[in-house]
Amino acid sequence: MDPTVYVSSPSFTLVNEYPGRFPLVHMDFYRLGHAEELAELGVEAYYRGECACLVEWFDRFDEAMPAEHLQVRLVVTGPRSRRLVVDAVGRRHADLARRWAGVACKGKLDSGVVSQLGSMHLGVRDDKAKRPKPG
Repeated sequence: MDPTVYVSSPSFTLVNEYPGRFPLVHMDFYRLGHAEELAELGVEAYYRGECACLVEWFDRFDEAMPAEHLQVRLVVTGPRSRRLVVDAVGRRHADLARRWAGVACKGKLDSGVVSQLGSMHLGVRDDKAKRPKPG
């Protein structure tokens, strides 16, 4: 994707597509009421396509997550700080997460450990199965 392209949340359109060398499909599930609406949007076709899918509010439909995926969360750690947590499910996505972390941390991240980068923390996990919901 062209780094000069402005990317906005698809809160009202639900899906925004951005062309490029590797297309990005940005979806927002916040306004969806039922998992059946995912089929109407054609979500499965996007998952099988040659693109990266970025999904906001995916936790509303855990049952619809692909078997392998990256989950990226921003965790509030203080009034002005956040921690970026990357959960990788599946070998391919764990490898992607490690490469991404290596670039972000300029090669200073050992496999499977948490590294601090300025005020941002980057954690990488290699889970074989989905985690249960907290609480």
